[in-house]
Amino acid sequence: MLQLQICERTFVSATFYLLCYMCLVWRNAVAMEGYLSSPGDIMLGGLFSMHTVLQDPQNNQLATEAQCDNFRYRGFRELSAMRFAIEEINNSTTLLPNVTLGYNIFDDCNHVKKALAASLRFAARNNIATIGFDDDCQCNFANPATLGVVGPTSSDITISVANLLGLFDIPMISYAATSTRLSNKSQFPNFLRTVPSDFEQPKVMAEVVAYFNWTWVGTIAGDNSYGRPGIEQFLTEAENRSICVAFTKYITAEEGIDDALQLIENNRDVKVIVAFIGGSNLAPLMSRVKRQDITWIASEAWSTSSSILKFTNVTRGTLGIQLRGGRIEGFREYLSRLSPVKEPHNKLLQYMWEEEFNCKYEEDNTTCATPPPEDVSPTPGIHVATQNCSSTLCTRQESLEGSNLLDFDDLELTTAFHSYVAVYAYAHALHDIFNCRPETSPLPDRSVQSCICELLHIQHSMFSSFFILGWLKGTHCSCNVHKL
Repeated sequence: MLQLQICERTFVSATFYLLCYMCLVWRNAVAMEGYLSSPGDIMLGGLFSMHTVLQDPQNNQLATEAQCDNFRYRGFRELSAMRFAIEEINNSTTLLPNVTLGYNIFDDCNHVKKALAASLRFAARNNIATIGFDDDCQCNFANPATLGVVGPTSSDITISVANLLGLFDIPMISYAATSTRLSNKSQFPNFLRTVPSDFEQPKVMAEVVAYFNWTWVGTIAGDNSYGRPGIEQFLTEAENRSICVAFTKYITAEEGIDDALQLIENNRDVKVIVAFIGGSNLAPLMSRVKRQDITWIASEAWSTSSSILKFTNVTRGTLGIQLRGGRIEGFREYLSRLSPVKEPHNKLLQYMWEEEFNCKYEEDNTTCATPPPEDVSPTPGIHVATQNCSSTLCTRQESLEGSNLLDFDDLELTTAFHSYVAVYAYAHALHDIFNCRPETSPLPDRSVQSCICELLHIQHSMFSSFFILGWLKGTHCSCNVHKL
């Protein structure tokens, strides 16, 4: 008995210090690169891949503190769609009236360590608020706990984040993760998505190949939880249709590229390649492919990716699978009005501005007031960095008219649309809770008192985020959807 009591005290003590650490981690969130916050009565978290490459850490940096490269306009639109939806809901007089939604949004740089670091902040905030350790940890929060999370983008990262957030009963709705592994509700009870799983996609790809009587194909897939299950299911479907496969190669952005190129070049009789892979992993390969006689069959992850389709000599004639999407009325106008001058603390918007206009938003030792001349001769008494500046300082008066940010059609807006819908799913579930009646409650205990009790918990920011899952699963909202 004594040993059991000691173990219990040790466990409680360890939990206490862990939560205190997580509390301190959250307090430092505002100092992170790639972080954006807005206060509200109820908070949503957001995970978006605004960049796709994480630099190597410098000096004593942690991996989670490293800089990100390879800006992704689609990721910025997905992030902006979440903000736009929240702005619409906060201005609505019929949906969640007198309730303000806020957000904590992170750029995960398409890297699992960044995503998990951000997820720990969601978990830390919820558990400190719920258990009441604020006085001991000296963590005083102005914002309520995180109701739920929108994102992430990739299936690989989503699986890791879902495992972590599931420990703390925090629901999440992904707008792009399609892996069939995430359909396992016993492993991922807190996970929902606004896009379908990959269960049917390999079958459709095989049917396309069979329709054109292509019986000799190659296959390339991402070496991850998206590509491997997808291409394995395609291989099964292909065998059932008497389609022969010359080769199968799994790659990432860093590994397997040379071998894949050799397979493509050595199998000149293969004129069709099925690629079940994300755009960021496929781009390094496509940039080096020289053959122009291949018909590519694209999975939804890259079928409309501008980073891939820009290799027009290689991708011309590609047949791809595309998710069902919809239009976001007023979204283009919303994007066109964005300005870092109006949002001086929005670092994510500043990153986009720098990418769009090829300038530096903040002055450093690489910036010039005017475009640097082609040949700068050293001048005595002037610092070398000032003479050999390599970038121009943004004027902050640049116009987004005709910009890359606004250069999209409905197909390229598909994942942004599903991010937009995810926010509305949370809003409608909350609205149902605030107006709950016994006959509309999806919970086993349908008493009005349980609804009111939970409502009071929400208003005091002491609720269990997992509670809302029941309402989320029963939420149906009318969205502007059309077949593509």
